[in-house]
Amino acid sequence: MRTNIFLAHTEYHLLMSIHIATTKHSGDHIKNIIYLTKTPARFNTLSKIEKVENIILKVLDDLTRAEILHKLKNISCERFFFFQEDSIYNCCLAKKLKDKNNTIICLGPDGYKPYAVYKKKHEYLSMLRNTLEDYKELFQNKIFPSFLQLSWRYRYATSALIDEIYLTHPESLHKQNNAGHAEIAKIPEFSEATLINAGMIFNAADFNFPIFDSSIYYFNQPIHPQLEDVEFDFLKNLIAHFPNKAIYIKLHPLTTNDMKEKYLGLKQTELLDIKVPAELFILNLKNSVLLSGWSSVLITQNSSCNYYFNLPIYKNKGSKATDQSDLTILPHIKLISSPQEIEFPS
Repeated sequence: MRTNIFLAHTEYHLLMSIHIATTKHSGDHIKNIIYLTKTPARFNTLSKIEKVENIILKVLDDLTRAEILHKLKNISCERFFFFQEDSIYNCCLAKKLKDKNNTIICLGPDGYKPYAVYKKKHEYLSMLRNTLEDYKELFQNKIFPSFLQLSWRYRYATSALIDEIYLTHPESLHKQNNAGHAEIAKIPEFSEATLINAGMIFNAADFNFPIFDSSIYYFNQPIHPQLEDVEFDFLKNLIAHFPNKAIYIKLHPLTTNDMKEKYLGLKQTELLDIKVPAELFILNLKNSVLLSGWSSVLITQNSSCNYYFNLPIYKNKGSKATDQSDLTILPHIKLISSPQEIEFPS
């Protein structure tokens, strides 16, 4: 029996872990164990199911990253899948598993980061500072690693520990941000089996998703406070331009209560405050518009819908997060600056 271990910190990580286990590592001879790092803000809507086919769920309830490292460092597995390469604790765990069992270390998809180039000033100085801060934190937690992991926060898949990189769109990976040694594995499109397994685990049957034809679905995300007025000006223009269309705002799990109140003040909109990955209902939409600033949710493609990023409206507005990065826009997504550029599928 082969065993794969997944470490999921967010609902998206869990969804992709289920998807990879279902499509790439299925079968009676493989056991996939997904560890969830549950916090008060995460994984609050999951079902009580502990096993779906060959996928076993184990909850790490409100543990620190250091405690998770100590708990998992002695497990045996053929592959270890982790996300958030920026976490020095994840890298330490990967190193211990590789040294102990020659485990194959796999980096799962982490939103849009693989498809971005960050124009960070003094990047090397930032790397040195972040590396020192990471190791200081390890020492404070009485963790003394035997290897040097440089903290390249503005690059992707730089760790020499990584053997395989799993991506939905490997052709759009920025090679200059990739260490170049790891094998790249393409993640298949979402399958019916994945949606069934994920739906059971996320308890999706208990949620009433508004799935309607010819509607607008806007996926928000936490943004710099000085960009909020830019966002709301766009949304007000969107409502004015499509007065007869239903507009649904799918809230990011980290959306603040203040922002929710502001969204509630918009006419013609309905908030979807659902702690279930949007991918679970995106694939069921028909003839609709999917819109966001730059959310990784739109990586999931539904050929019957039109996809838009209004990222250009946030550029040169004083936010380093948007000004210091260039995204490779995936082929099914169109960049726009105004609602007048939006078209519904014909």
